[in-house]
Amino acid sequence: MGWSRKRSFLARVAATMGPEGFQQGMLCLHKSSQYLFFACSRIEITGRKPLYAVLCPCMTSFVRQDTGRVVCDLTDKKIRRLAEPGYDIFFLCMLVFSLVGFFFHGVIVGTAEAIAVFILWLLYRQSSRRKKREIIQYMESVTLEVNSAGSLAVADFPLPLAVVHLDDGQIIWGNERFQELIIKYTNIEDLRISEAFDGFQLSDLHELASGERSDTMVTCGDAAFRIYGEVSHTPGYENICTLTFIDVSGEMELANELDLMRPVVALIQVDNYEELVKDLSSYESTLMMANIESCITKLCEMAHAISLRNDEHYTLIFEERYLADCEKSRFDVLDEVRKIKTPSGMSATLSIGIGCEGNTYTGNLTAARLAMDMALSRGGDQAVIKNQQTYEFFGGSTREVEKRTKVRSRVISNAVADLIRNSSMVIAMGHRYSDMDSLGSCVGIACICRKLGVPVRIVYDPRTTSAAVLYQKLREISNYQDLFISGDRAMELMTEETLLIVTDVSRPGFVDAPQVLQAAQRIVVIDHHRRASDYIDNAMISLHEPYASSASELVSEMMQYVLTPGDLLRQEAECMLAGIMLDTKSFTMKTGVRTFEAAAFLRRAGADTIEVKRLFADDMNDYFDRCDIIKTAEKYRSGIAIAYSEKEVPKAIAAQAADELLCIEGIQGSFVVFRFGNATHISGRSLGKINVQIVLERLGGGGSMMEAGAQLGDRPVPEVIDELKASINAYESMI
Repeated sequence: MGWSRKRSFLARVAATMGPEGFQQGMLCLHKSSQYLFFACSRIEITGRKPLYAVLCPCMTSFVRQDTGRVVCDLTDKKIRRLAEPGYDIFFLCMLVFSLVGFFFHGVIVGTAEAIAVFILWLLYRQSSRRKKREIIQYMESVTLEVNSAGSLAVADFPLPLAVVHLDDGQIIWGNERFQELIIKYTNIEDLRISEAFDGFQLSDLHELASGERSDTMVTCGDAAFRIYGEVSHTPGYENICTLTFIDVSGEMELANELDLMRPVVALIQVDNYEELVKDLSSYESTLMMANIESCITKLCEMAHAISLRNDEHYTLIFEERYLADCEKSRFDVLDEVRKIKTPSGMSATLSIGIGCEGNTYTGNLTAARLAMDMALSRGGDQAVIKNQQTYEFFGGSTREVEKRTKVRSRVISNAVADLIRNSSMVIAMGHRYSDMDSLGSCVGIACICRKLGVPVRIVYDPRTTSAAVLYQKLREISNYQDLFISGDRAMELMTEETLLIVTDVSRPGFVDAPQVLQAAQRIVVIDHHRRASDYIDNAMISLHEPYASSASELVSEMMQYVLTPGDLLRQEAECMLAGIMLDTKSFTMKTGVRTFEAAAFLRRAGADTIEVKRLFADDMNDYFDRCDIIKTAEKYRSGIAIAYSEKEVPKAIAAQAADELLCIEGIQGSFVVFRFGNATHISGRSLGKINVQIVLERLGGGGSMMEAGAQLGDRPVPEVIDELKASINAYESMI
C-alpha cells in the first residue's frame, strides 16, 4: 500500500474514532502533517481512575480516561532518566563481545553469551516498565480532594505545582500553572528551583521536606507565593518533593495597607518654654507661641494629623503611612522652630516623642511617652521614634540647656535617703574602666550611707580603672580599708533588702559588674550622660540629668539635703571635686551655675584645689604617649581630627589627647582610636558644634554631646578607623 493510500486509510480510521477509541485500544494523532498510529493499554491503579498508556516509537504518555488529558509524558528527559538509567549502550557492547566469541571461542560459547545478554536485556526492560508504572502511580497519587464525589489529579491541579529533587533542587516536572508561572524560562531543562525563584534556597527546600517549616514565602515578578512541600513516600523515590504554590499577593497587599493605616501617636513639647516667656510681655509670648504653632501646623499638614494643644504640649495622631515622609524630611520642624528667638537671642527648641507599631492607641501613647522621656534625657531638641524593637533618633545637634530645679533635687534626695534607711546594705557601682567621676560619685554615696548608718560597699576593679590615684588616696583612710569589693563578692552580699546605686552610667552592658545589676531587685540610677536606647529600665528611682556636668555634681547636690559639709572627710571632698573637674575640663566645658554651687559645697567641706590639681599630674611616660597620639592626628572632613595609637595606652591618656586636639585652630571635634585591655576603643570630644555621641552610637558607644566613647572589641585599629569615618559621613549627611 502506497504512502498516500496509507495516509488516506489512517484518516478514515481517525474520523471514526472518538473517546471510545481508548476502549478499542487504538489512538490516532496528527503530528507534523503525518498520522501516527498508537497502541493503547489500560493501567489500573487501586482507588484511582484508570489511565491508558499510549505507546509509539517517538513518545509515551499517560492519559486520563474521563478527560483525555495527558497526565505525564515519559518522553520528558528528566522522567525517563528516573525510569531508564541508560544502560542500552552496555547491552550493545555485551552483544558485540558475544559475537566476537563465535570466532574465538566457538559457537557454543558465543551462543551462551548471546543468550545471557538477551536474558539480561529482558530483565532490564521488565525493570524499566515497573519503574515507569511506579512513577505514574506517584504522579497520579498527588491529588487534592475537592468534594466528596471525587478528586482532581495533579495535571488538573488549579494551583502551580512542581516536582523537584531534594538533592540539588532540580525541577523534574511542573504542571501547566507552574509552567505559566516561570514562563520567562523557555527551557526548564536542568533548571533548579533556587534559580527560578529569588530568595528560595536549597536549605528552604530541605526544611519544607523535613517538616521543620510548614511553608515559606517567595516572590515572582509582582506576585507573592506561599510554598508548601510534601516529600514522596514511594519506595525508591524518597528524595523527591512536591511543591505547591499559593498566590498570596492580595493578602500581602491587604496586610501592607492595614500596616499603613495603623495609628501613630506623637507628643510634642517646647523644651525651654519657661525660659522663653520668662521676660516677655503677654503680647510677645503669645506671638512667639503662635510662630511655634505655625511650624507645628506644617508638620500636621505633612502627616495629615489631628492635633490637640495644652499650653506648650501638643498631641498628634496620624496614620503610619505618613511617618515615612516625616523621617525623610528628618523632622525639619526642629530646625524651623530653632530659628524662632527671643529678643535676647534665646532659641526655641522642641522635643518630639513618637510611638508606633502598637496594637492600640493606648499602647502607642505609652510608647510616645517613653520616646519623649528618652528625648528629654538626651538633652531635648530632637525627635525620638519608639517602635516595638528599638528607638530611632533625629536631631539633637544643640547643646543642653540647664533647667534643673532645686525642688527636683530635694525630692529625689529625700526619696533616695528613705530607700537607703530601709535597706540592709547599699552597694555603689560605677561603669566599666572607672574614672574619677565614676569613683568620686560612688564615694559621695558612701558618705550619705555613713551619715544614715547603713553599711555600704563600692564595686571596684583596680585592674581596669583609670582612677588609681584616687583609689590609693582613699585606701589611706581607715573607713575605706574594707569598702572596696569585687563583683563576685558583691554577688555574695546581694539580698532582697540590698539597695544597688548605679552612678555615672545608665546602660546595663556598661556597668562594672553586670551580674550584680541582674541580681539586684532594688536599684537607683544616677547619671548625667545622654540616655541611649538600651538603659536600665527597672530602676526604682532614676536621676537622669543630661544638663549636669558630672555624676559627682548630682551626688553633691543630693548630699546638701542629707548632711552638712562637716560630715565629709577632706579626701572624700577632693575625690568628688576631681570628678567634676575631669568632666568639665577644669570648669571650661559644660559648666553651669549649679556646677559651681556643687564645687563650692565641696570646697566648704575642705577640698584643697591644689591637691586636686596634683591628682591630674602625669608622669613623663604618659606625657610622651599623649604626644605620640597627637602626632598621628589628621584632619577628616570639616573641623574633625582623628588620631590613633597602635600600642596599648590608658584611657585617661587617650581622653587627654582628644581634649588637646580641640585646642588646634579649626578643630570642633576629635576622635582618638587606641588599644586598651585587649580591645580597641574610641574616645570622642567636641566643643559643642559636633555631637560625638550620635557618631559613636552607630558604633555601639554612647556618652554626651561633648564627650563620648565606644569599645569595639579585639579588632585592628585601621579597621576601626574606617568604620569611624563611615559613621562620621553618616552623621554629616544627617545634619
